[in-house]
Amino acid sequence: MNRFFTVPGMDHCNGGPGGNASGQVGASFQGLPKDKRYNAVLELVDWVENGNTPESIIGIKFVNDTAALGVD
Repeated sequence: MNRFFTVPGMDHCNGGPGGNASGQVGASFQGLPKDKRYNAVLELVDWVENGNTPESIIGIKFVNDTAALGVD
């Protein structure tokens, strides 16, 4: 099954004004909930290895793109 997920407000690969933290870059793992719905990499692994096709992936926007500052 094919899926296409858009990330409104995300620059190319990361950054931008939208919910751009979803586990796609090493630094963006910091501060993410330990839930695969918020982590594109964990969702992809579960899909490929276990056949669990995601309906959505939730991106998070941190204040000034810094997890330590909390969710924007």
